[in-house]
Amino acid sequence: MTIKSMNINETMKHPKEIAFTILMVSWVMLFAALFLAYALLRFKESQWPPMGFEEVSLYWPIISTVLVVISSYTLYLFSKNYKSNVSKSKKYLYSTILLGIGFLVSQKMLWNEMNSTGLDVGSGTFASIIQAFSWIHAAHIFMGIIALCWLLSFKTKANDTNFNFRVIHVSKFWHFLDIVWLLMFVTMFLI
Repeated sequence: MTIKSMNINETMKHPKEIAFTILMVSWVMLFAALFLAYALLRFKESQWPPMGFEEVSLYWPIISTVLVVISSYTLYLFSKNYKSNVSKSKKYLYSTILLGIGFLVSQKMLWNEMNSTGLDVGSGTFASIIQAFSWIHAAHIFMGIIALCWLLSFKTKANDTNFNFRVIHVSKFWHFLDIVWLLMFVTMFLI
């Protein structure tokens, strides 16, 4: 019986992978805590929304959902094509960035609408948790847009290992934010 020797590099993760995993775990914990806080508030109340509050209109949350889902798809197309088709990939990346900005605009419109109906941060726990949750998510989307802009140099770096790590990590972060928004949409606006 022979034992195959393993190269140490085959078993070790790249330090960037480890660092990114730690970041993702911290973001998962942050959003899990927010979902838990929302669930505790939601199931403590006998009536939802609580007395004195109107239901939030679904118009802007649906627009936000459409924008973030399409942006995940365009980023997926970018990550599949950035090495082989620069001009097509550039369009996908710019589209993703613009859709992300559109998502932030739709969030601002949602906050304006909520504030105009009395669901501002000072009006109680119900309004403040919805606003805080969406603000934290929007801040992460803003960071994601900055990270997407960081990918704009792909034309000259498509075969660079460090750049490939960058594309993988930015894509995972963006898709994670997409999933978080979908969960937020269902739990805060549909249920």
